[in-house]
Amino acid sequence: MELKKYNSLYAEKLLKKYYDFLKITKIQEFDSGWANYSFYVKTKNKKFVIQIIGETPNRKLIENLKLQIKALNYLKENKFPYKIPSIIKNN
Repeated sequence: MELKKYNSLYAEKLLKKYYDFLKITKIQEFDSGWANYSFYVKTKNKKFVIQIIGETPNRKLIENLKLQIKALNYLKENKFPYKIPSIIKNN
């Protein structure tokens, strides 16, 4: 399975499409990642990381994502002493 290559321009376009209220001042791709693309995003008031799935979702990928979300929610609910990523759903 060949992965699509997403870059910071694509990520910025995607953010503007779904979250046009963000005033992005910086966007930078992380160098690592095998199946997903992660980007550091800075706005006037916030800093965050977005992750773009790099392959067409199949059953195994969806199950892995559900497990990742479950683990993040568990850490957040149990007040893990670290900033836990939040899941932002889009349509």
